[in-house]
Amino acid sequence: YTRAPRPLIALAPTRFMEVTPDRANANLRGLLPVPLMDSDADYPALFMANYIVGGSGNSRLVNRIRQKEGLSYGVSSNLQASPHEPSGSFIIGGIAAPENATKAITCAREELEKLAKEGVTQEDLDNARKGWLEDLKVSLSNDAGVAGTLTRNLYLDRTMKFLEDRIAKIQALKPD
Repeated sequence: YTRAPRPLIALAPTRFMEVTPDRANANLRGLLPVPLMDSDADYPALFMANYIVGGSGNSRLVNRIRQKEGLSYGVSSNLQASPHEPSGSFIIGGIAAPENATKAITCAREELEKLAKEGVTQEDLDNARKGWLEDLKVSLSNDAGVAGTLTRNLYLDRTMKFLEDRIAKIQALKPD
């Protein structure tokens, strides 16, 4: 067995829309390739920034686009980072009525710009940390979650110390 490499592929900014008149919903997706490994020094901070912006049910994207504006049935973001090579991505996705799609995209862009300009507060970080740790506890409280974590660690030649170190790095983060 030899793992096939998955190098970072730079993408030119593109807007793609396919009209599907037989569907009642618009499926929104945004993808940004990121040269990132899950062992990089910046990964814990980027991971928590993603959790704050769209990685949880109490994220900025959910609160703005779904709760405040009522534009989307669901919205989220995800940060992916390879354990093998600097090849990751930041993804935003959501579902909205077609007439709300453009405004939902504008709101997502505004929230990302706000995060880039203003950063996060201590409260944002504390809440995200608490939420992620609760998610992790739930994941590790069932056999499937433990088996998945151990299997991944075996494949990557890691131990639970890797997770312990990640938790410590996330606990040590400051808003800046």
